Amino acid sequence: MGGLIPGFMGIGPSGLPYFQRVLHTESANLIAYWPLWESSGSTAEDQSDQGNDAAYNVDIDLGATGIGDGNTCVSSDGTANSEIDIYSAGLNSDFDGSEFEFHCFIKPDAGFWDDGATRLILRIWVDSNNYIQIYKSTADDLYYQYKAGGTSKATFVRDTEFVTEPYGWISVGLAVSATDDEMICLLNGTQAVETVTGLGTWAGNLDSGKCNISDYTNTLPGDIAHAALWSGGQLSRAQRRKLAYSFYQPLAIFFGDSIVDGTDASDDAHRWINLVAADQGWTYFIEEGIGGTVLQNTTQNTVSTIGGAADNNGRDTYDTRVTAYNPDYVFILYGLNDLRLDDAAFTTALFENDLGEVVQGIIDNGASADHIIIGSPPYVSDYGSGDWGGGSTADHEAHVQACADVASAKGTKYIDVYQWMIDNGGDSLVSGDDIHPNDDGHQEIANAFLSVL
Repeated sequence: MGGLIPGFMGIGPSGLPYFQRVLHTESANLIAYWPLWESSGSTAEDQSDQGNDAAYNVDIDLGATGIGDGNTCVSSDGTANSEIDIYSAGLNSDFDGSEFEFHCFIKPDAGFWDDGATRLILRIWVDSNNYIQIYKSTADDLYYQYKAGGTSKATFVRDTEFVTEPYGWISVGLAVSATDDEMICLLNGTQAVETVTGLGTWAGNLDSGKCNISDYTNTLPGDIAHAALWSGGQLSRAQRRKLAYSFYQPLAIFFGDSIVDGTDASDDAHRWINLVAADQGWTYFIEEGIGGTVLQNTTQNTVSTIGGAADNNGRDTYDTRVTAYNPDYVFILYGLNDLRLDDAAFTTALFENDLGEVVQGIIDNGASADHIIIGSPPYVSDYGSGDWGGGSTADHEAHVQACADVASAKGTKYIDVYQWMIDNGGDSLVSGDDIHPNDDGHQEIANAFLSVL
């Protein structure tokens, strides 16, 4: 993941404020949306069309610093009265426990993940045979629990696997569909664990005293923002990603192989992607570099040569690695592994075709062509070029031209990173493995992209 810089406003890629983005997501099924942005009073107003207002208990503090969308949020001190009561007669009527999806942001206080206490995030309760809970367990794991008709299903994300987003904010969600017989547990916009099946049948009316955000023996200490509940259908994978990330503005994605991942940079601050983001003052960015992979979707003849380079190829993964985030800027740096692979199945023509498909798909998803920057395969030493048995100056230059041709055809920006590195240091920019850039190399790759950005 990338880095966050304070002082941003929450205008998403579409130009809509974040709360409008929530309201425009499956609005027909949105039965409650509590931004939790009130500065006074005891009512958490529902911004959906359903009017299912919630109530602040006495120890909830209003006006805390929000997620970065320009609005405030609420803060819980972890005491027994520090909760948000979401029950209403309207919610009881609108909510279908057999088909629903819930999302909210939390920013737990320091020590939350190792205090050994149960900490509730969400509870929707009918009776002991029908209820929904998301909570941090005494084992300090994030638990998702769904019980319907007496059939209990639970799963969890271990604390050792937990990923906290910038400034401590995380997006937590749960989706249940009896029709599809699946419970999907969400963390930061993605499915956190395997789909749970074998669900029971939900029945009964909600308990007016046991439907809340942040309540249990010990409540959730920390900040809470933008809680939303849909009933009657699940959101798409892309919608979930957008809800989890689109309050960052602008959002940049860096897409490629190990050079995007930052291999051989002395630390993250010296990666070319961090250098670009820092220069632009961007609030947040996402690194989607997978080492040892290729761009083109081609069946390998010589898998043993490099292991699984074709696994997770860019052509087949750009949807989940790029478009699902709905980014404002996309940087593509692929092709070095394609050209180095000694396999007749890999050709410059196939690389160019698949790169074109990737770029077109990103544009079709709504990205502006002039916010897509394609870089040519970067410079490597002569030895590194042939490290996988393939590669040559001619192959390298052919892939450089292929990148330029795709950029021209699709109307994107383009930079010849290969030539830039030759002109600004050549072999001195490459690390001891003759392939990956050293810190100076990362700096020059950043300079190359910035020259056209």
